[in-house]
Amino acid sequence: MADVNGDGLQDAVVESAGKFAVRLNKGGSFDSISATNVLAGEGAKNLRQAQVLGFNSDGRQDLLAPFGGVWHFLRARPLGVGFDDVP
Repeated sequence: MADVNGDGLQDAVVESAGKFAVRLNKGGSFDSISATNVLAGEGAKNLRQAQVLGFNSDGRQDLLAPFGGVWHFLRARPLGVGFDDVP
C-alpha cells in the first residue's frame, strides 16, 4: 500500500501479468488495475520486499524494490498511473 497519486489515500500496489500495477483508492473502493511498464520480476516476493518512500518530494510515494539482487527506484508517475524504473 502506498499513496502513489498524492491524494492522501493508500492505493494498492499489486502484481498483474508480470508487471507492477496500481489500484487507486477511491475512498471506500479501489479503481480497476492500471498496469505499469515495470516488470515485477519475482512478483509477490518483490512486492513483499519493496520499501515505500517519498524520494523526490512530489507528494506521491515511490517504491524501492529488488530485482535480481539489485535494488531499483520506482518513481510514481503523475496522476498515479503507475511507476517508472529510474536508473
